[in-house]
Order: sequence, then C-alpha cells, then structure tokens
Amino acid sequence: MQSQILPDGKILSLFSGGIYSPSGCTPRQHLAIIIPFRNREYQLKILLRHLHPFLQRQKRSYRIFVVEQLDNATFNKGLIMNVAFSHASKLSAPVFNCFMFHDVDLMPENDYNVYECDQHGPRHLAPAVDELRYS
Repeated sequence: MQSQILPDGKILSLFSGGIYSPSGCTPRQHLAIIIPFRNREYQLKILLRHLHPFLQRQKRSYRIFVVEQLDNATFNKGLIMNVAFSHASKLSAPVFNCFMFHDVDLMPENDYNVYECDQHGPRHLAPAVDELRYS
C-alpha cells in the first residue's frame, strides 16, 4: 500500500492502480467508480482529493476509473462510460459488484451520502444540487 500526505494533511492510502480496501473488516461490496472526463483537470484533482478520504471514511472497497475521451469529436459521455464499465467488468481482482458513474464536477457534501448499491437497482446520487438550489 502506498501512502501520500495531501496538502490539507489528510493521508491517502491506495494500492497500485488506485485500489483501496479497508483493513479490519470484510466489505460487502467492491465498488467501481467511473468518472468520464475531458478537459477538466482542475475539477478532477479537486474531486479525487475529496473522494478518496470520503470513501475511506465509509470503509468502502473501491477503485476509481477515470476515463478520458482523447479525440476532438463531440464529448460522448455515454460511450466512454460504457467502455470503462466493460473494462472494469473484465477485471478479476477484485470482482466489482457495484458500479457508480460519477460526474467530475460534483462532490458529496457530507458523509451521509452513502456510496453503495442496494437490491432496488440503480440510484441517482445527485437528484438535487446546490448550484440549482436543490430543485
């Protein structure tokens, strides 16, 4: 496991490839977080600096996949999310049983936003955002 101290003093601990699994417990889910991205380096750095400690506090087993469209065509968010999902589904360790698709410019506001899948199927984690006055 590699550790890195962030500028705000938080300690980030990840295995090679951006994988994290909590010690001292057996996670119920292995979470793949897919972040479609293009020309948003600043937002991506902020999100990752916030998201890793957030997920680690929730004791989530996870791996973050940042998928970038490199050509100059119109940004095709759906296509690159599908490519990342297909890639993550083929990995053998860990086998992911929960997939989340995360916008690069949205962050969870507090730890009550639980990042997990349930038996009811997909769930929208951002049904309302501060920028739109939560409507």
